[in-house]
Amino acid sequence: MLQELTPKSVSFDTHTDSTVIHLGAGGKGAPSPSKSTLLVDSDGCLVGIDLRRGAGQGWVVMLGAHEDVAKSVADTSVDVAFDGDGKPGLVRVRGYRARGAEMSIL
Repeated sequence: MLQELTPKSVSFDTHTDSTVIHLGAGGKGAPSPSKSTLLVDSDGCLVGIDLRRGAGQGWVVMLGAHEDVAKSVADTSVDVAFDGDGKPGLVRVRGYRARGAEMSIL
């Protein structure tokens, strides 16, 4: 089953050129690489991250509106830290910035 997650906070780490997405209290473990499909707008800004695996099961993290997605970038490695229930708690995406007033620079 597909589950959409809404970030609690989004920031940009200039030292690693990464967008850091906090999804809640989870993500206590060390982030590990995970294959994803990035959802980007017409300007190349990050709108969402599709973390689904086989049979369409898993999570989609949306930073913007579904209507803003202009293309997808498949087989992209992102770093994900999961909580004790196996739900993503933190996602780090290198090389992409998210658009929006909620962004803060680390």
